[in-house]
Amino acid sequence: MFMESMGTCAWITQRALRDKIRKGRKTLKDVYGAPLYGIKTGLNAAFVIDTATKERLCAHDPKSADLLKPFLEGKDLKRWRAEPRGLWLIYIPKNRIEIDDYPAIRDWLIPFKPALEARATKQEWFELQQAQEAYAPHFAAPKIAYKDIGDSSPFHVDTEGSFMANTGYFIPSDEHHLAAYLNSKLLWFTYLNVSAQIRGGFVRFFSNHLGEMPIPDWADAAKTELAALSERAHAAANTRLALQTALTRRIPDLCPLGRDPKLTTRLQEWWTLPNFAAFRAEVKKVFKVDIPLAERSSWEDWITRDRAEIARLSAEIAQAEAQIDSIVYSLFDLTPDEIALLDDDISIPKPNYGGNMEQILATLGSIASIASLIAQGGQISRTQGGGVFIAQEDRAYAVTDEVLGPALELSETIIDSDLLDALFEQLEKARHAYLDRIRRGKSAQDRDAADAYAQREICDLLNRIRNRNGGKLCGEYFENLWKSYNCRKSH
Repeated sequence: MFMESMGTCAWITQRALRDKIRKGRKTLKDVYGAPLYGIKTGLNAAFVIDTATKERLCAHDPKSADLLKPFLEGKDLKRWRAEPRGLWLIYIPKNRIEIDDYPAIRDWLIPFKPALEARATKQEWFELQQAQEAYAPHFAAPKIAYKDIGDSSPFHVDTEGSFMANTGYFIPSDEHHLAAYLNSKLLWFTYLNVSAQIRGGFVRFFSNHLGEMPIPDWADAAKTELAALSERAHAAANTRLALQTALTRRIPDLCPLGRDPKLTTRLQEWWTLPNFAAFRAEVKKVFKVDIPLAERSSWEDWITRDRAEIARLSAEIAQAEAQIDSIVYSLFDLTPDEIALLDDDISIPKPNYGGNMEQILATLGSIASIASLIAQGGQISRTQGGGVFIAQEDRAYAVTDEVLGPALELSETIIDSDLLDALFEQLEKARHAYLDRIRRGKSAQDRDAADAYAQREICDLLNRIRNRNGGKLCGEYFENLWKSYNCRKSH
């Protein structure tokens, strides 16, 4: 009883703290407008190209450059930085160009024409499905960008004019003090109160939820301090990334000719290895050859020097974040006890609906069902109140943002509505079978067996998607499920 009383008391205190943080304050949506979301191409293979292809198209026809935009997907958007992969978007909104005026791009797109004409929505075959043309000036301008799924605040100020996929969102502001606040512990504590966590502690950064976040009444001095700390964290994060990637790009040089120079995670994240000896051992394990004796000393010096600098930069970022948190706490008049409660709360692993197998099966079923409607030509619309509907013929279906994002990704990968309907039926059958096993179970072992069954069904679904998509999953939602349920072992 004592523990129950303590738990209830703590919950009330946390609720009171969240009420104090939010009460009487304007929201992010009030001050900056609702966060905006990225572009749905309808077929990434056609419209998203690498740098080598971009250079080839521009060499063939210099006018191609007018339609090519630097492009980021959700997975590229990180805390304090982006990690671009050299992708470019062929940006063609509706009714804006004659494709024959851009022969290199036309010739690139022609092989994809049958698939492009089979897309769910109506547009010319060479046009993007949802170009978000109204947002184009914001894409090209500095903005605060973030991904749709994360296990911590993932905000950074993009100054590169990057266009983004529909797994990326942004706030049309370049205010560094706002970016600092969005990456603060207080914001994360507050956001966890409105967004359910999925398996592994990840959350979905829905526009309506983020738009509810309170904005402090900050004086100019606080804005200036926060902005300077944000700029410092951004600079350190980008310098650290440059050091990490410079050496990573050279590691394949150690691979003998004729062997696959594919890097393991340990080599991709070489700076996490304890020392040069561990790096050398991993190279030998992966490439089946030792680092040449003549090069060994140079590699050791390089790794030792850059590992130390990366550690220093990480410490600099952590120090800036601690100062940001201190300033934000003072903006909301938090007491030492309230700060301790907040820190404790965000440090404790939270329950998440991903652990409820019925819920995850039901959510996946909804995703497959909505993806089928989109593939059949269903039109997405939003009400002034923020509600989302899929309209098909004379019917309209309400849908949550939690389902809509993955459904769009799935419909872009699997455009066959019959197959999507089959996936839905598979998931509904699995959900009912799972519930039946739970009802008939009499012990913890029975529950574990039912959960294992549901996990196998989820992994089977993800494997079907991967097989349909050339061995890849279609977005971070599905990738996180794959990792969380360790589906590789069941593949």
